[in-house]
Amino acid sequence: MEFDGLLLDSSEDYLIWIGHATFLMQIDGKVILTDPMLFDNIFLKRESPLPFSLEKLPQIDYLLLSHDHRDHLDKKSIQYLIENHPNLKILTGLGMEKTIDSWINGNSIQEAGWFQQYALSDLNLEITYVPSRHWSRRGLWDLNKTLWGGFYIKNGKYSIYFMGDSGNGPHFEDIKNTLGAPDYCLMGIGAFKPEWFMEPVHISPYDAIQVFNKMEGKYFVPMHFGTFDLSDEPRMEPWDILLQNRGEIDGNLIEPILGKNLLQENFSNH
Repeated sequence: MEFDGLLLDSSEDYLIWIGHATFLMQIDGKVILTDPMLFDNIFLKRESPLPFSLEKLPQIDYLLLSHDHRDHLDKKSIQYLIENHPNLKILTGLGMEKTIDSWINGNSIQEAGWFQQYALSDLNLEITYVPSRHWSRRGLWDLNKTLWGGFYIKNGKYSIYFMGDSGNGPHFEDIKNTLGAPDYCLMGIGAFKPEWFMEPVHISPYDAIQVFNKMEGKYFVPMHFGTFDLSDEPRMEPWDILLQNRGEIDGNLIEPILGKNLLQENFSNH
């Protein structure tokens, strides 16, 4: 684990993996957090620790929620963030406000459909909700009542694509063709076994390489592995597969060390 305690107090841009699908990033002074899983719950127990204490989190400007599954949408985590970051704005997919409205304190929520850009006051920042091949459900009677997707973030200097959860499909090329080839691809590689069951909703490491190449990304940042026991493969097998096949990656594979700034020097502010 490599965590620079001064990084969170700095003005430079950063991209930090906190585990699973949770990334903390600062872009042009605005702090963004994706799919926060900050606590254990009755369904999920972390197998890797948080890289820093929650008290060190800077004030969050935008909370990005990709979909409603419990390993991406955690009630306790959101309630903690609302209490300690009262000015954060929530960006998510259609139908999600009804799910989380009772967890929050009147914070601003924007829902979006696929390829819809959120209305932000920050002129240098664009965030667009983009499609994925997945599903949604939290209870017995809400199957596919809310939309699932990912996020595409631009600031005029570089772009970050956050996949959320997705199976393979033509939507990846649709995203590239509509919004451009992303500089950073934050892509799930875990929870892919047994493949006969998981393939429609989670890409394997092998498919993730092909998707990254089709999207013509510059930096491949893997996620959605190593934190929770969600499927049949060993916890670190997805990363091992990427390493064994890194020669097939038409770009740069970034080792997602918890707590480390994953932005590369040529895209940073210094």
